[in-house]
Amino acid sequence: MDTHDASMRFSGARPKHLEDLAESLCRQDPGRYVLGAFIGGILVGVANYVRPADQTESERCC
Repeated sequence: MDTHDASMRFSGARPKHLEDLAESLCRQDPGRYVLGAFIGGILVGVANYVRPADQTESERCC
């Protein structure tokens, strides 16, 4: 990723509906995976992955 793309990805605008995003990330769903990064008890990053609805268990790589 070039410098401009990295800057836009990590310094972009805050989502309009941050509460909705937080709620969706906290939902317990077998097709949703979320990872939080903490420094000194402060959340500093979030990554999430949503498995496609039409992907079966046998198609999973892991």
